[in-house]
Amino acid sequence: KDLAYRDGRHPDGVEFADEPTDARRRDFTVNALFLDPLTGVVHDHIGGQADIAKKMIRAVGNPRARFAEDYLRMMRAARFAATLQFEIDPETFAAIAANAGHILTISIERVQQELTRTLLEAPHPGAAIELLSALGLLKFILPEVEMLRGQEQPPQFHPEGDVWTHTIMMLNSMRRADLHLAYAALLHDIGKPGTARLKDGRLRFDCHAGVGAQMAGSILKRLRLPNDDIKA
Repeated sequence: KDLAYRDGRHPDGVEFADEPTDARRRDFTVNALFLDPLTGVVHDHIGGQADIAKKMIRAVGNPRARFAEDYLRMMRAARFAATLQFEIDPETFAAIAANAGHILTISIERVQQELTRTLLEAPHPGAAIELLSALGLLKFILPEVEMLRGQEQPPQFHPEGDVWTHTIMMLNSMRRADLHLAYAALLHDIGKPGTARLKDGRLRFDCHAGVGAQMAGSILKRLRLPNDDIKA
């Protein structure tokens, strides 16, 4: 049993308790199951098996209280939902949206680890980025990517739509996830919003590749990726 949380991550102390009490301190119901290693029997005190059957990510108890204990759990909810292709329980979803700004209180290294795992483990990484945006997390983690939404492109070259749609489609088209490929796809057009100009009746993005390369380097440094990965 955890005692009070004062720093948004670590409890002031812990006490030994029983299984149901321990289950109530977990993040999501699907992670609050106990397996008897001798019999193979699953002990479920919190409805985790029912949520697995419903393909639902649901916070244990009060979602705002669970996230206040560690706001990285908001990113974990998105990763689990995207990776397992589950839905997020509406109350849990609302609690994340209401507290999304608190993700800035978490070390960028921990945030980057969750983001990287999401990009590499989700069957549809583009859909995962859309989920992070819908939850309100993306604008705090990667505001430059959020700005791709609504940036028009010449329809003769990009009939699929704006830069956001193009980027999401590229991420979803990755056949085998790779760290370099995933971040390259995510950031390959990051320079377009800042270079968009209407010239001779046509929308142009002069020098957007060079501008985007500089922006990508700055973004990846901010995310604390290793220098070798940034260079790659």
